[in-house]
Amino acid sequence: MSDQNDGTALIEVKQQLIELRRHVLDARASSIDRWLTVIGLVLAVFAVAIPVATYIGFNELRQIGNNITGVKTDVDKTLQRVKTIEDNANEAIQTVNALSSLVRIDQGKYDYVSTGSFRFIVVQSGQVTEDQIDSFLEAALRKFSSLGIRNEYSHRDRWDVQVGGGRVFINRTSAGTEFATALEGVRDVLNAIMEGRDLEGVRIMVRGTGKFFDIEGIDGLGSRAWIGFDLR
Repeated sequence: MSDQNDGTALIEVKQQLIELRRHVLDARASSIDRWLTVIGLVLAVFAVAIPVATYIGFNELRQIGNNITGVKTDVDKTLQRVKTIEDNANEAIQTVNALSSLVRIDQGKYDYVSTGSFRFIVVQSGQVTEDQIDSFLEAALRKFSSLGIRNEYSHRDRWDVQVGGGRVFINRTSAGTEFATALEGVRDVLNAIMEGRDLEGVRIMVRGTGKFFDIEGIDGLGSRAWIGFDLR
């Protein structure tokens, strides 16, 4: 009888354990369901928030880019205006210098002028006409473009050539290579005068209204070299 009671008690205990395990599993399943629901909601929020944030961020970046482009454009325009003002100021200074030289030359004094202002000064001072100076420059440049012109120099102390109603001279060059340097320098000076541009470091002495001009500042020449041209 006692064994039968023990068996019945054991069966009841097992049933209680099974029931307890079922309650625990049900509780776990319910907890997991709640977490899955929360995670699903979070993911849904992110699914909406990320594209919105990306769109907003892209628009802000595009606006920043547009602002930068606008600022760069404004800076470029300002720099261009500054350059224009600078160019106008330089041109005004050159004009003032040229007029100052013109006054001295009209008074019979000598002055040094740039290659860019030379043509203006000799024409305005009445020494030559525009046609005369242009004819001289064109003829001289044609002559100086001849490769055979160097053969005319044979270590002489004085060299000159008559061209276009004037004369170009290269004197006291010490060697054939120095003559070639002087020849190239004169060609550069004549080109600069023709184009109305300044040649850095080079100046032309205008001796009053005498139509006789010295060129100074050609690189590579000795102190004895005497270069120029004569429109008399």
